[in-house]
Amino acid sequence: MPSRTQHTNGGQLIQEGYILTRASSGDRRLKQLYCRRKGDRLLEYFSDGQRKRIDRAYENVSPRAVANYLKVMTAMLDSERRGWVRRLTEGDDPSKSV
Repeated sequence: MPSRTQHTNGGQLIQEGYILTRASSGDRRLKQLYCRRKGDRLLEYFSDGQRKRIDRAYENVSPRAVANYLKVMTAMLDSERRGWVRRLTEGDDPSKSV
């Protein structure tokens, strides 16, 4: 029987060579997904467009509006992720604590 992944958008990305799957070493029921070079390029393409849209939006609102937006978005995070975001915005390396 084919896995569920083969019937999703993720399955198409795997079949077309954007994503590599590997069984988890800790739990065989889980699969770990990795971007291949082709997938990295696609991700960069979409990320760049998103970054440009966000930059344009920020340019069209006041600094106070941006600060309020960031407060709301941060408040939606659990305490662990809020700390991660705080360290990120203060210039620390958040990967050390995640």
